[in-house]
Amino acid sequence: MINIRPLKERISSLHHGRTICEIIRNEPDQVSAEDFVAKVVTWLSVAESNDKEELKK
Repeated sequence: MINIRPLKERISSLHHGRTICEIIRNEPDQVSAEDFVAKVVTWLSVAESNDKEELKK
């Protein structure tokens, strides 16, 4: 199991971190390594998508 609480706290300070935090707020603080990788990929794709939308404005 991996403790992702520090990552969740760090993400909240990023540019689109608040959006990501809305997604991960209810995630457990302890996850398996496989779940961790899947979650990080999802969070990063959400942030990237948000950045692209902001650039269009």
